[in-house]
Amino acid sequence: DVVQSAAHAASNRSLTGSKPPSLRLPSLPFFYNECMQPSQPAVLLGIVDDWPAMTRWSLSYFKSVAGHRTVPVERGEHYLSDSFDETLMTVGEFIQECIEQRATGSSAGYLAQHQLFDQLPQLRADIQVPDYCFMSL
Repeated sequence: DVVQSAAHAASNRSLTGSKPPSLRLPSLPFFYNECMQPSQPAVLLGIVDDWPAMTRWSLSYFKSVAGHRTVPVERGEHYLSDSFDETLMTVGEFIQECIEQRATGSSAGYLAQHQLFDQLPQLRADIQVPDYCFMSL
């Protein structure tokens, strides 16, 4: 299978270059001058620690907030696979069938290609886009 061969080849490739620095909550000017301007990657630490999602989000929270909502669920290795299937189920059913009771070896279920935050704005309210994302050159 071409897709599996390409994925296998990509997973066996080693990365080149040095490991990017880890920066804990850098100031916006520092991030701009030291990372953005010279196009240097960095791992930003601590920027999501204060998100409500970090303490609220759990399977029980998702069940209580979104359990009744219907979402598309994809099953199978990838969309070109013979075993690929797409079905509609509630978020509660998805959590129960695809996470809590998923049998070893069974195909995984994915909430893919779905704008969950549009359907459940209370989940979107639990995260904030970091100021770094609003910067431009």
